[in-house]
Amino acid sequence: MAQTTKAAASRTLNFGLGKDVLDRVKEAGRTTGKDRVAGVGQAISDVAGAASKGLTDFISGQKELADKREKSLDAWEEGFENAEARNSWASDGLFGKFQDLENTKYKEEYLQAINDGDQQLAQKLLKQMDGRSSKLQAWKASVENAQELYKDNNWDFENMTDEEKAIVNVLNNQNEGDYDIEWDDKGNMVFNIGGNKVDLKKYNDIVARSIKPVAVQNAFLKIQDQFVGQGEDLRKDFDLERVKQELSSGGLINRDNLRSVMYNSIDGGNSFAKDFEYHPDMQKVSYESLFKPFDTDNKPGLSQAEFTALSSEDKQKIIQALHTDSNNYKLAEILVIDWMAQKTKANFEKGRTKRTENPELYGKFD
Repeated sequence: MAQTTKAAASRTLNFGLGKDVLDRVKEAGRTTGKDRVAGVGQAISDVAGAASKGLTDFISGQKELADKREKSLDAWEEGFENAEARNSWASDGLFGKFQDLENTKYKEEYLQAINDGDQQLAQKLLKQMDGRSSKLQAWKASVENAQELYKDNNWDFENMTDEEKAIVNVLNNQNEGDYDIEWDDKGNMVFNIGGNKVDLKKYNDIVARSIKPVAVQNAFLKIQDQFVGQGEDLRKDFDLERVKQELSSGGLINRDNLRSVMYNSIDGGNSFAKDFEYHPDMQKVSYESLFKPFDTDNKPGLSQAEFTALSSEDKQKIIQALHTDSNNYKLAEILVIDWMAQKTKANFEKGRTKRTENPELYGKFD
């Protein structure tokens, strides 16, 4: 992973951690071995006294999270069921809003142009009316595509944000009072959802980054099979840098699928997010630039004490920063490609081990 550390260190993770996280990092750096020994007795007492309450709080918190997830999933499924039951992407209420705008505001503008004898403006307004109709059809195609993704179980529901789920739910249910529609100055139909303006591009972006990485999984598994075979060939060696270049140029990772690739398994093993949190080499990569202002020993990266101070939640915040801030995309791509290359290397070595331990299965000169 040395190459990865070098590559990633040249980029700065654009992310500001909360004061609570940074305080834990700094405090870990200040604490000496003597301090820690002196505090062991008190720590044991504190832990013993708080263990029961801590366990109860943990169980309660997990139940609360489970209940929240179940309610969210129920609302998600209900929305898609309602959309399918309508037999139309748009409800009567949505069409009514569309027609109201056409029959009031836009009709009045057209009639005023006719009364003023402005034929050029009148023709322009008629053309805009046709454009609004075509934009409505574009929305229809996108919402119906979302419905098909649901039927095929291809929504990456678990890794969507609450805001993304809420937007999709509103578009599926189209309950009166949950939204309004308007047209922006570029002629795009916009859903106004509690002040959140959602045009077709924003909706399509949500869909694009919320699809399970099925295509990536299929392509990556095929690559792994190939490298198991290469490992069985004693004439071949594994070139990590070349593999990284091939994976990078192969188009497996893009801004749309980055999140789903990071949080889903692509080969039946751990996801990138899980490996990034627990693999020592992966941990060293991201923190060098992230915690430079809070480095307590003036050495590159985090010390063991500084790293130990980070909770699992802290590490997840760092991973989230890789895909939520577009400025971090190149760094995230480097890390994910390196992770893929390491998996590929493991499969090459698997093939090599099979060959060396079972020579009788292979021809003499192959």
